[in-house]
Amino acid sequence: MKRAAICLLVFLIMFCVYNYYQISIRTSKDGKVITTSRAIPTTTYRKKFCIAFNVTKASKSFREEGLEPITLATHSTSQYLNILDQQLQSWDSPVSLALYIDRDSSGALQYVLDLHRCDRSTAEKLSVHVVYQLSAFQNKCQPLQAVEQPIPCANFTQQYRKKYLNSLVPPFGIYPINVMRNVARRGAPSTFHFISDVEMVF
Repeated sequence: MKRAAICLLVFLIMFCVYNYYQISIRTSKDGKVITTSRAIPTTTYRKKFCIAFNVTKASKSFREEGLEPITLATHSTSQYLNILDQQLQSWDSPVSLALYIDRDSSGALQYVLDLHRCDRSTAEKLSVHVVYQLSAFQNKCQPLQAVEQPIPCANFTQQYRKKYLNSLVPPFGIYPINVMRNVARRGAPSTFHFISDVEMVF
């Protein structure tokens, strides 16, 4: 009985360490480890989630003539990022996106970083806030490591985007919808918010 408990404990520790490092680094297909480019500060929410605000930040204020814009506060996983382009085209004000990831869907972070870097309209509108679950045996969140693997913008075509998004695995587990809505609102760059699920295109 004692031996089984020790084996289980060792397994859980190894699983947690693996889970933690999958957020921090990613391995390419040829086996080379790609190191991180920058550490993004995170906050712990309800002792269960880690939140990195403004992983990308909208470059335009949309405050023409001193008027306060209405920010579209929305949320998503990697599974619905294909709808994000439609949202950005139809909404002519800031967009605050709370993105839920886990170790299997952390490639979604690379996608939004590339999208923000390569698309001027996206860079003007989109602020992204990343949410992921706090690993077991951790009592506080570590900085989120943004992976450096930029693609040349000339290659960041619609065909590439579609193929890349199709390769991402949605996060496993229960989706914390209320947490995601609150993060999108809190990260919004304006006082007024229009809260919506990402599938609802206006």
